[in-house]
Amino acid sequence: MSKIIGLQASNVKRLRAVEIRPDPDGSMVLVGGRNAQGKSSVLDSIWMALGGRRAQPARPVRDGAEHASIRLALDNGLVVERTIEPDGKTVLRVSDGTATLRAPQGILDALVRDLSFDPLRFSEMAEKEQAELLRRLVGLDFSKLDRSRAEYYDERRLLGREVSQLEGELAGLPHHADAPPAAVSAAELAQALEDARAQAARTAAQRDAAHHKAERARELRAAAEAARRAAVQHDAEAEHLELESEADAYDVQQALETAPDLEAMRARLDQVEADNAKVRDNERRAAVAERLEKRRLAVEGLTASLAEIDEEKRAAIERAEFPLEGLGFAEEGVTLGGIPFAQASAAERLRASVAIGLALHPDLRVLLVREGALLDDDALRLVGELAAAHEAQVWVERVGDGDEGAIVIEDGAVISTPGTASPERAEGVAQ
Repeated sequence: MSKIIGLQASNVKRLRAVEIRPDPDGSMVLVGGRNAQGKSSVLDSIWMALGGRRAQPARPVRDGAEHASIRLALDNGLVVERTIEPDGKTVLRVSDGTATLRAPQGILDALVRDLSFDPLRFSEMAEKEQAELLRRLVGLDFSKLDRSRAEYYDERRLLGREVSQLEGELAGLPHHADAPPAAVSAAELAQALEDARAQAARTAAQRDAAHHKAERARELRAAAEAARRAAVQHDAEAEHLELESEADAYDVQQALETAPDLEAMRARLDQVEADNAKVRDNERRAAVAERLEKRRLAVEGLTASLAEIDEEKRAAIERAEFPLEGLGFAEEGVTLGGIPFAQASAAERLRASVAIGLALHPDLRVLLVREGALLDDDALRLVGELAAAHEAQVWVERVGDGDEGAIVIEDGAVISTPGTASPERAEGVAQ
């Protein structure tokens, strides 16, 4: 874990030339002064020295200067020297006290990672940004789970909409408890009725023929009396006709006894279409009910998948090592002590923000607080205590020159004013 033990910067933004040597045993470096005098440029020079191209502002060099230069010494022996041109081009040299190191920016990137992080700004972030930063810090990558969850959620929402539509459709469909189990063929019934009518017609013709034969037999009997000479012949013929008449009458009776009920068949034909309509209604209702059940089962499956994802995320969060006890996640964002981060006390939010800031770059224990004016005396004291407890160093920008031990910047240089740090705590050189 490293700290800054020396900073020299010239022509960086508003700075002319400053040299600051923080107290090696201290945990806080206060940089004070009036607005537009170069306070922010001091903190920016640290970030520009370490961050490289990503840290360069639009105008990195003081107006009128040919270039800016920064020299940063760390207590681990590394010395960072960077020269910056007005167009942002830089020359970087990193040494370990004995030799210049190769791939200097890669060394710095591995060391600082995200030194630009200001812990006070964590409280100002949107809930989603807070959660994303904290997840990245503790090594929780939920991107794949979140994509799956979003897909399941959208699919369940669409299925839920279809379930509602099917429920409405099902409620509007009639159901006939008295309907037959299946539709009956009206064509088959009509053919059966036609066959029955033909049979009835044949039976009627046979009955008429029998009646005619009986009448004819009576006529012949009468003629036999008048025509005795033909009596034997006529008698025989009459007997034969009588026998046929009896046989035909028997056949007619049998046909009448076995003939279908035409009225019943006509009534059945009239009823079958109504019954078939009921069957069709019931079949449509059953089909909608089957689709509805399938959609409901699909919704239940998706709900279970969402629950599994949520449980997997909960377990991962439970296993994660947070920089401060009590930090966690909820659907709406980061939580602290089981409540939304924004609802925690100011002191607790500050404590968590500093812990997160230090955890973001554990190798170089340095934080840059650019909005120190927002801190009251108690909050400033708490930041110092937290930095000391974590063996860290916090550079705090403050408006004014009234803070005890502050390094006061005026017109781009360090000045000595009432309330400035003692020579043992900090030194300033104006050129």
